[in-house]
Amino acid sequence: MRRLLIGSSILASALALAACGSDTATTATGGGTMAGAGGDFAVSSTGADGTTAAGTTTGAGGSAPVVPAYKSYVILGDSISDHGGVGPFFYDLLAKNDDAVYPKWAGKDLKSKFGADLVVVSDAKGGAVSKNLPAQVTNLPASLPGPVAVTITIGGNDMQVAIGNILQGKDQPDQDAMRANLKAALTELTMPDRFGKGVEVHVFEADIYDPTGGKGDFSKEGCPAPLSFLPVTPTDGFFMNWNGMVKDEVPKYGVSLVEPLHDTFYMHNLSTKADTWFHTDCIHPNKVGHNQLRAMFWTAITGEAAPM
Repeated sequence: MRRLLIGSSILASALALAACGSDTATTATGGGTMAGAGGDFAVSSTGADGTTAAGTTTGAGGSAPVVPAYKSYVILGDSISDHGGVGPFFYDLLAKNDDAVYPKWAGKDLKSKFGADLVVVSDAKGGAVSKNLPAQVTNLPASLPGPVAVTITIGGNDMQVAIGNILQGKDQPDQDAMRANLKAALTELTMPDRFGKGVEVHVFEADIYDPTGGKGDFSKEGCPAPLSFLPVTPTDGFFMNWNGMVKDEVPKYGVSLVEPLHDTFYMHNLSTKADTWFHTDCIHPNKVGHNQLRAMFWTAITGEAAPM
């Protein structure tokens, strides 16, 4: 069984995503690393002394679908999934909570829920655009213990590259190119037996958020160059078009959707100041934002409410 969910968006701002240049793969606390042919991903594991428990989530009709007892967690995408913003970062917290920083989250992480031997693999790269995503998938190990949960953040850098065309309403070819890249990556990621005979893969992909909350006012929010040079232009239509493409393409490889984080982060934009979920670079999540992203993926993956 394969399932793909469009997670709440936390990619990077369309009109601005200045790519985070980190090339270092991120690993959760663990015992080892693995380098694949042509890939700079990392694998970590903390041993086999943990217990595994499958959770359930109850829907509106009272049904309780079984949550897979995940054995691996794969992190793909851009700088949001690779040291972008202010830590602790969502993917690290999702794998293993920092109890000193977030005591309410104690025991609410993938290693606590599914076992300390959960394997964590990252091939996310700061600055990645969607054309890099298929290679990230190809670089992953040929086998992983399953079921496998995958989180993806991608698309903000694509919008940055296409900013000129977006402002002129000529970005359909750019959207089509991203669609093709998503198709290539997700086709391989969800193909039968990608990580071994009978291994299930469940993918949770984020759409693209807007740090300005539709205002397009980077130049008024003290953002660094080149964001400060962008004309003030309402951005809702731009994000509607690009996220519409993502929401059309991604479900072709699965069946379920969750509320986009574009909407969740929308009212916590740069102009909300003390309540903003964005870093001072006007692109990436701040500490609160990463915790909110962790909460979104935690609920999507486990079906459990976040202890916010």
